Amino acid sequence: MSQGRDMTGLTSIVAVGLDGAIGIENRLPWSLKSDLRFFKQTTKGGVVLMGRKTYDSLGSCLPHRENIVLSHTPSLFPPHEGCHHVHSISEALALRTRWRTKHAYVIGGAQTYAQFAPFVDRYLITIVQAKFPDADAFFDQSILGDESLWARKELEVERVVAQGADEFEFQVFELRHKEAMDVAARRNALVSEHQERNHLHKPKRPLARGRSTTESGELRLFA
Repeated sequence: MSQGRDMTGLTSIVAVGLDGAIGIENRLPWSLKSDLRFFKQTTKGGVVLMGRKTYDSLGSCLPHRENIVLSHTPSLFPPHEGCHHVHSISEALALRTRWRTKHAYVIGGAQTYAQFAPFVDRYLITIVQAKFPDADAFFDQSILGDESLWARKELEVERVVAQGADEFEFQVFELRHKEAMDVAARRNALVSEHQERNHLHKPKRPLARGRSTTESGELRLFA
């Protein structure tokens, strides 16, 4: 039944320091205009999935995208077009199928990356060539599981030509799961279970307004 299945997979997109850092006090630890432009161009027109803290750090839902926010407190989110509140991963993936021909991206934070990891078949990972000792949020590379299941390649990213545009050097890597059909089957099974429990496609309440930790050590990404 193709109506309840996504057609484009699920991507997690994240920028990470050499020590795994992704955040300091609910903000990015760096200023990288080139990577920010890459993020905007990549996710524009798609579906973005995030946790409440990431939503708060943004200050509002992202324009030109469908926003799905996980939170246990829907009363915090007044109605707004393009913003949708859900309580669980299964509900988020079920709602995501409403736009099943659009690409979907998990954009943070750390706990949300970990929760979606079993259902992600692609990562876009920016490696920032610096460490951030004051960071309080980290990307846990262990959520990728068996390294041999991922095909990695470096992507070319157009740089912003302006002095000081990028505070640090960085590279962007794409990881693709070699058994993407198995990952898709897990997503579809979870969506089917959710729909059976909730009698299919209940209307979702829209919203408006606006990265846990890892083990210490360097981010390797199969190096």
